[in-house]
Amino acid sequence: MTFQEVVTFAKNCPDPHWNSQKQRLDDKFWPYKSFVVRLESAHEDMKKLMMRVDSTGRFWDKYGATRWGPPGGPDEEIFESLSMVKHATSIDGSAGKTHYNSIISWMVERLYVEDYEFELFGLGRMHVITAAACWLFSKFQAFVPGL
Repeated sequence: MTFQEVVTFAKNCPDPHWNSQKQRLDDKFWPYKSFVVRLESAHEDMKKLMMRVDSTGRFWDKYGATRWGPPGGPDEEIFESLSMVKHATSIDGSAGKTHYNSIISWMVERLYVEDYEFELFGLGRMHVITAAACWLFSKFQAFVPGL
């Protein structure tokens, strides 16, 4: 299965797992959302979010600053290491170079148009295309050996 076939499948699949992030939450709840954590800056974003919860830093110290390293490995802050993220999405760019072209870029853009047009997300066109492609690719890696 090619990555273009993966994107076509996602477009035509009625399963909500393939929906844009905007579609995954009922519109009545969006006015209550004021913070978005991005995958590429999750460590910094989570720290900002936890500091919003408690500006003294105690919440961060208790829940975010420690105990997030790999089992038996060094202690880390939440999302400090992107090793798991890199593994899941090939964030080093190799997946994009191998499986991505202008046609697929256009297809992903159309599939997730609501996400990059949604003001709360603050996404630029290329930003959402890259993020969506990584997310789609990671979903299918589990189902398609060798992808």
